[in-house]
Amino acid sequence: MSFPNKIEEDFSILQSVIEASREIVILLSPEQEVKAFNQKAATVVAQFEGKNLKTGINIQDCIPVDDPDVLSKLVSKALSGHKTHLTHYYFVRKRQKRWFDISFQPLMAGETILPYVLIYASDVTSRREEANRFRDLELNFSSIFQQVAVGVMLYDINYNPIRVNKKFTQITGYDLKEYRSQGAWSITHPDYIEESMDLAAKLLNGELDHYELEKKYLHKDGGEVWIYLTATVVKNQQGEPRQLISVVQDISTQKEIEKELKAKNEELDNFVFKAAHDLKGPIASLLGLHSIVEAEEFQDETAMFYFKHYNTNVLRLNYVLENLIELARVKEASLKKELVNTREIVEQSMQALNHLPEYENIDFDLNISQTADLKAQKSLLTSIIQNLLENAIKYSDHKKTPRVTVNIEERKDSLKVQVQDNGIGMPTEVQEKIFDMFYRGTEQSKGSGLGLYIVKSAVDRLGGTLTVDSKDRQGTIFTVLLPA
Repeated sequence: MSFPNKIEEDFSILQSVIEASREIVILLSPEQEVKAFNQKAATVVAQFEGKNLKTGINIQDCIPVDDPDVLSKLVSKALSGHKTHLTHYYFVRKRQKRWFDISFQPLMAGETILPYVLIYASDVTSRREEANRFRDLELNFSSIFQQVAVGVMLYDINYNPIRVNKKFTQITGYDLKEYRSQGAWSITHPDYIEESMDLAAKLLNGELDHYELEKKYLHKDGGEVWIYLTATVVKNQQGEPRQLISVVQDISTQKEIEKELKAKNEELDNFVFKAAHDLKGPIASLLGLHSIVEAEEFQDETAMFYFKHYNTNVLRLNYVLENLIELARVKEASLKKELVNTREIVEQSMQALNHLPEYENIDFDLNISQTADLKAQKSLLTSIIQNLLENAIKYSDHKKTPRVTVNIEERKDSLKVQVQDNGIGMPTEVQEKIFDMFYRGTEQSKGSGLGLYIVKSAVDRLGGTLTVDSKDRQGTIFTVLLPA
């Protein structure tokens, strides 16, 4: 093969470079004859048409070329000193499509353009297919992102909005451009900005993996929107935060319903409280009437028999009214805390219950641990303890020595109140209903069915938890945890 002197001197080096390349490399003459190539090029050409790549043949005779003129133009540009590039596909033996990135560049000797063209080509089929898959995933993600029935927002770690969907725009009135210009916290109601920023910071520094929050947004039209927000963080492979994702649901209608329901409940509570108070006078008169009859007609056994039943029912009605009044007070009680002595509350509750027929047989065990400066909502705490004690006394088991244990423990972040008895207990199917209003789980019950409902209402008012552990004929344990 005849090369200019300079090429002849360096051809062995050039051939070594060509062979060492992991890419397809072919050296062409101005007439598009193959002057040199590497094994990679020979292998690929053989795969295309089953032909052998060799020096001296025209490149268009050994690779499938759709338009010979295009190839000629690319070679001409390279010969004039211009590097060109294209991405093109070829069918391997007319079946499998494969994509190649191809470069045509001049062969240079210093500043001199030599009359040869170097072709570099890379099989980028896998990369192309991966890009297509990624594009399909992106299209699918974008479609889902836009069509979901909740608002979705994507932020960078500086809380700059990156992306929002249509539902978010419907909820707030802002599109991405408007929201971005306003800033991430601009639409959050001032009452919730500090809490929102604190939770977001904890999310980024790893204290939380997600958080949930009910708050209000400021709508573009000037109104307010209640939303339920869930936020999480997207991390890279090193575990570093990269983006924040927030999902919001419009709960304005739900909040409006809750507001109306609360108003109706308050109205009902007021009615019950007033009705119960109004009935106290007539019931007191009925109880007084029984005392008069008992004093004047005690010799008439028939009359006294009927009046005894009469008095029992009046007493029961009076007990129900007392419970209803207590329930109304629980729901309306102020949550202001004061210094309390839990032992005194327990002892006073026991004193208030000593009229119960079962009381005198009970063996009480009090384990009370508290500091001198315990603060709590006294009236609600009293309702909880007294009703749990009353429940334990009423459902004692007469077949064994009745025992009631009261454990009160002041903890770092809570107050634990536990009332345990060895009474008749209850089966599992009853336990899930015992906190319902007017529910009585046994024929032995002579109460109003309000005692445990009052306990649950008081615990809920204080933001605590109430659990029960009971086995039929083996006793019951009620455990209350109240936040400190």
